[in-house]
Amino acid sequence: MPKREVIIPQGMESIYEKYHYCPGVKIGNMLYISGQVGRDENLQVAQKIEEQFIQAFENVKKVLVAAGATFDNFVEMVIYHVTGTNVGESSESQQPFTIPHLALFMKVKDCYFTQ
Repeated sequence: MPKREVIIPQGMESIYEKYHYCPGVKIGNMLYISGQVGRDENLQVAQKIEEQFIQAFENVKKVLVAAGATFDNFVEMVIYHVTGTNVGESSESQQPFTIPHLALFMKVKDCYFTQ
């Protein structure tokens, strides 16, 4: 049975020590990355949406690098977009069941997944 290796990149030690949150787990040649949000090493969430997307991808990148992988090794990514105080509500300008800021997310994502 393959050995389980906990992946804690430099700069993410505090979230592991404080909350026992493990950024990644490597089992054999498979890497599982825990949910990442747009927060920095001081656990401060970026103020602007685009900054949050960039920081979240930078956090994923840190886990990948610490595990010896790159974005080219990705097989699947599940994302959740949360809008804050009005979660579950829709305004007249937003259609139900739409993903908030999808175009902006795709723009940022395309900077990391280049192939």
